[in-house]
Amino acid sequence: MRSPAISVYDIVLRNRFWSKVNKDGPVHPILGTKCWIWSAGRFNLGSEKGVGYGAIGIDECGGGGRSGRNYAAHRVSWEFENGPIPNGSWVLHACDNHPCIRPSHLFLGTPADNSRDMVEKGRSFRPVGNRNGTKTRGERHGNAKLSDASVEEAARLKADGWRSADLAIRYGVCRESIDYRLRKRIERLCESSP
Repeated sequence: MRSPAISVYDIVLRNRFWSKVNKDGPVHPILGTKCWIWSAGRFNLGSEKGVGYGAIGIDECGGGGRSGRNYAAHRVSWEFENGPIPNGSWVLHACDNHPCIRPSHLFLGTPADNSRDMVEKGRSFRPVGNRNGTKTRGERHGNAKLSDASVEEAARLKADGWRSADLAIRYGVCRESIDYRLRKRIERLCESSP
């Protein structure tokens, strides 16, 4: 059986795509292999700009340009390796690293599989079995950017006269995150005192 013909456009797209990949990313502790990091444009993730999934603009000829549309780089990587993505399927990350496009770190699933994976890995707002209405807080929350120890240190520095803006720079977060975590820390201390 003859392999399908690869067009010039496919070659152009593949060369362009793989030139934007850093294959020397961090080693995933469970998978044991390096993430391949998309080094070009990224989709925004929530309110954070340019930190989400890799994005590549593709026009009808396989090139970039304003006439094309943006595609998620991990989905393009999956299709290069495995062929078309079935309708209703999502391409999920086994490594939980949004800019990773390594095909062996990707798997197909449904939105329900994605949610289950998120809960099982502790990245959800409410972990499995937590049906009593309590919320995951602090560093155990899947979106936490500050450890509990960092918040305690920030509280001490704030008491010593540091400004929130300076603390935000020190910890690599926005000023609002610092103020929010310090306010929540005070609320928890007030709730727990007799």
